[in-house]
Amino acid sequence: MKHVKYGILLCAVFLLVFLTASAESYRRWQIDVISGEHISRVSDFKTNKAIAKASEEMWDTYVKEIEDRKWELSRGKITIQGVSMELYMHQVGHPEKNGYPLYLILHGGGIIDAKVQREQYEIMKDYCRYQQEPGLYVATKSLISHYDEHYRPESFLFYDRIIEDAIAFYHANPNRIYLYGFSSGGNGVYSISPCMPDRFAAVVMCAGTPQSMRIRNMRNLPICLQVGE
Repeated sequence: MKHVKYGILLCAVFLLVFLTASAESYRRWQIDVISGEHISRVSDFKTNKAIAKASEEMWDTYVKEIEDRKWELSRGKITIQGVSMELYMHQVGHPEKNGYPLYLILHGGGIIDAKVQREQYEIMKDYCRYQQEPGLYVATKSLISHYDEHYRPESFLFYDRIIEDAIAFYHANPNRIYLYGFSSGGNGVYSISPCMPDRFAAVVMCAGTPQSMRIRNMRNLPICLQVGE
């Protein structure tokens, strides 16, 4: 019986310590839901610095792990699981404080022969060369000639890879990634954007069709539509 009383007393002490710690944690971590976003606020400035430092160290470690991908964009070819995508990158000027803006550009075409598809791709390469504003301009060649040439399931792996390589090795600003597409490339913008909305700061659709696009994920993604003569 005596042991039972000691056990109850010990449990009570542990419960008191737990409740005190929980109250302190609640005081230090305030959740701001007024803007619709959960923002963790840590009163201890040193904790914030430690988190930022740990994040930087993790990113630096990851960049070293993918060092063999450093020249993919400049070489104009990325291969993933035996499938290759051709691309062209044009670098203009010097990066801003937070890095270059990155423009991912999709050519027109669709259900056409390989020669016309190549011509459409070359047009977008010229489009990149004519740019004068500082930035990284990357034109991609679709994997196939088809109405969904820019948004095949395997295509998304390449877009993510291009963005990651540009950030890791070419000082691209992760908060200034843009997607532009013309004609069937515009179709690609319509279909890629809802699947990767967190990757882009804004997207531009020129002369494309929405297909079966769902805009559910695009609430916070600005989109410019350009259609006309």
